[in-house]
Amino acid sequence: GDRRGGRLHFTAAEDAAMLRWVRDNPSKPSQGRKLWEEAERLGVTRHTWAAMQNRWRRRVRKAALRRSSAAFRAAVLRGSSPGAAAGSVSLPEGPPAAPEEARRWPVAN
Repeated sequence: GDRRGGRLHFTAAEDAAMLRWVRDNPSKPSQGRKLWEEAERLGVTRHTWAAMQNRWRRRVRKAALRRSSAAFRAAVLRGSSPGAAAGSVSLPEGPPAAPEEARRWPVAN
């Protein structure tokens, strides 16, 4: 990505891609390094594995927990509570609603 304009901000589509990535990789802890290193290698978003892991921990995971079903909460929490059943998660299609703080910042193209 082009970083001449400064920081590369996450988009709602990238947040949704990270949610799908966690859902589609139930055998790996959601907060673990290997999951996010593989996500970077495969180009899940335009960001480094560390940036995705940080975004997951601080924003995406928390937003998903606030508005999700018990089954999805169990899958999202598997980084700290191993054992969520594979295939028990059903995510809504489309990007999640951006947290209020994220809407204030312009997205660099």
